[in-house]
Amino acid sequence: MTETRHKTTSARSFGQFVAEEFSTAEERQGLVSDVETTIAVAHLMGMLEQIRAKRELSKAQIARRMNRHAPAIARLLSGDQANPTVRTLIELLQAMGLRATLVIEPAAAPRSRRKESRPSPKFGNVLSIKARIPARATA
Repeated sequence: MTETRHKTTSARSFGQFVAEEFSTAEERQGLVSDVETTIAVAHLMGMLEQIRAKRELSKAQIARRMNRHAPAIARLLSGDQANPTVRTLIELLQAMGLRATLVIEPAAAPRSRRKESRPSPKFGNVLSIKARIPARATA
């Protein structure tokens, strides 16, 4: 029972923190946007990590091709606190033998808040990711 009470208290404390630190709707929307962007980047890096494994590329191979240290590539591909520049993303794609197409279009209209009381874990308004990557090419 103590554990349940602790979880409730923690959730209430976070809600209070948000209300105190982000007093306007604009500030709260900024927080939601930051969270959505972080999720999108983590998803993208996770997808690239899956592709790397499927293509049987080691992080050390990628690091050598990028002239970087393997631990830096491991951190980047983990998606944990990753925030790659466009240049780094392009270098990573090149090192993995990939290319990407960026399509810029208007964002979808925000959903009604009456239907959703909390931010959606999806990030379709920020980034849409699709991959068609075959397994390692046989030579």
